[in-house]
Amino acid sequence: MIQGGGLFLLTVSSFFPALFHIEEKVFFILLGLAILAGWIEEKDLRVRTPIDLPLGLLVAWILLTIPFSLNPEYSFVEWRKLVAQCLVFYWAVYVIREISQKQRAEPTRLTVTWWECLKSQSTSQKIFLGVLLGTLLLSVFSLADFMVRGGNWQDRNIRARAPGSDYNWLSTYLVLAVPIVCYCGIASRLLWGKILSYSTLGLALLAHAASYTRAGWLAAVVQLFSWGLVTQRRILLVSVLLGMILVPVALFGLAQRG
Repeated sequence: MIQGGGLFLLTVSSFFPALFHIEEKVFFILLGLAILAGWIEEKDLRVRTPIDLPLGLLVAWILLTIPFSLNPEYSFVEWRKLVAQCLVFYWAVYVIREISQKQRAEPTRLTVTWWECLKSQSTSQKIFLGVLLGTLLLSVFSLADFMVRGGNWQDRNIRARAPGSDYNWLSTYLVLAVPIVCYCGIASRLLWGKILSYSTLGLALLAHAASYTRAGWLAAVVQLFSWGLVTQRRILLVSVLLGMILVPVALFGLAQRG
């Protein structure tokens, strides 16, 4: 219960860089409790995933290249952050595995209210909900801050930004979160779930546009193109290609007219 709630709260709070140090302390407390509980209950603490080898090689490669960086001390600090994020990943996999095993052992109950429906969801679904809520809060705060600071669509002097950080963080968050928000809207069976998901998607796309980050925009185009390739939807592929041609031409024409 504590581990699952902690995982949900960390998922939501991870959208706010200013809370990073608090999240770090909470995570290591939860990790210590998970290891202690697993040791007392004599559970298998080993976690195996399909990405163990490439992830391990990546971490090792970065460590080996640190002596050749311009600032080895700074690079080593960043490498330690990467190791901490890897620990977060394996802890999350462990927590999901343990909670899922307990849920399978419990008898299923008929859900009547939306709260009971929420409680009956799997841990992975609750994590998706955490991403959805984090994206909603991030988008609302960034757009409100953008308008308060006098942001507009005519220039790029003022950009939408993540609370306590900058536009690069905002764009990165939204590139990662928008596909999950889309999934939540498609997979939700309840009307309120679809409304919440698609409303969040609309706000996220607005915040993404207001970040004025071309790398983030390009990443979104690549995501759409990749989705078209995976689902073999030719209409989507053609639409993305036409958009890549027509949108810059239209923006250039508007710029020429002032």
